[in-house]
Amino acid sequence: MNHLAITIKGPRGTVYAGGLFKLEMKFPVQYPKQPPFVRLHTPIWHPNFWPKPSEYKGQRNICLALVDPSLVGKKGGWSPSKTAVTVVQSIIAMLNTRGKYVNPTDVFNKKAAIEMMKNPKLFDKKVKNLVKKYANKKW
Repeated sequence: MNHLAITIKGPRGTVYAGGLFKLEMKFPVQYPKQPPFVRLHTPIWHPNFWPKPSEYKGQRNICLALVDPSLVGKKGGWSPSKTAVTVVQSIIAMLNTRGKYVNPTDVFNKKAAIEMMKNPKLFDKKVKNLVKKYANKKW
């Protein structure tokens, strides 16, 4: 097995609740020494995800140290003891993260980060609209 198509349910109690988010995970030949390639295929409004999956095809679109190949063996980065489950759990945890836990200098979507912290009502409205429009189908 070298390729997974995963559907992540938006966590209960969050603005992502009810959403179905399509995640692709590819395992390199060097796995588990190198992290899997991870890409979200569902449009999302979140500081750590590129908002339009159709852009930058073939590239990672999730800002997560755990799957950054340049951070293997470093704090927060990949190590052979980590698994695909660890990656999925980390992504779900990001969907539970709000305001003070977001570092606006280390994100893919700076507009979403600023909005999450300065105008959370508008942020929530955008998330809910995208969830309703796009996050409604499994693979």
